Amino acid sequence: MYQWGKRSDGHQCRNSSTTLDLSITNQLVHGKFILAIQSPHDWRSGQNINLWQANMINNACPNGFRLPTETEKNEKSHCNCNCPADL
Repeated sequence: MYQWGKRSDGHQCRNSSTTLDLSITNQLVHGKFILAIQSPHDWRSGQNINLWQANMINNACPNGFRLPTETEKNEKSHCNCNCPADL
């Protein structure tokens, strides 16, 4: 399970270690899942919402892949087929 904006560093694995220490940098030196218990529940102290944008430092999508646009997501959710609800 990825934390929004974090790169693939091991934190996304189900058996990763956890920590309560928030990060002040965009890239971490450990692969721990950060338990952000206070609002806004961000793993980073000082949010940076641009970390997963195309060509940004922590883009988790492999080359050739991307997150769907809002339009694509909405079109998929309104299809007339037996699509799984989470597509």
